[in-house]
Amino acid sequence: MVIPIYLYWDDSSLLHERFETKIASFIRECNPSDNLITNFAYKNIGEILYISFICFILLIVFLICYHLSQASERYFLKKILKIFIIFGFFSIFIDSINPLFDGFIYKVIVVIEDGGVMISIRYLTACVLNI
Repeated sequence: MVIPIYLYWDDSSLLHERFETKIASFIRECNPSDNLITNFAYKNIGEILYISFICFILLIVFLICYHLSQASERYFLKKILKIFIIFGFFSIFIDSINPLFDGFIYKVIVVIEDGGVMISIRYLTACVLNI
């Protein structure tokens, strides 16, 4: 339950947006919106570093839960981990390459990212409610 609660809290209170600018200003003394490569700004690097750190912490929590669980619960936890990996692919990787494009391709990538996140979260909810 810790992981979905944190994801909701992070998204609703815009934590990753706040921390991405702080990390970007720590990396380089400039405006976090300054571009590193074409449209890829320093705040995007800050967001990737922040999300990577949070994913590492949540993975440790998940592995502790996995280690302490019974064999029957481990099957469910493996399924949940696979869904979170799919969620992470769309919410981290696809979201990170968004700024590199513009125009129609940008809009298509945004739809793919939002759709992938929504489908994985809905599948996660269905798995949890099925149990």
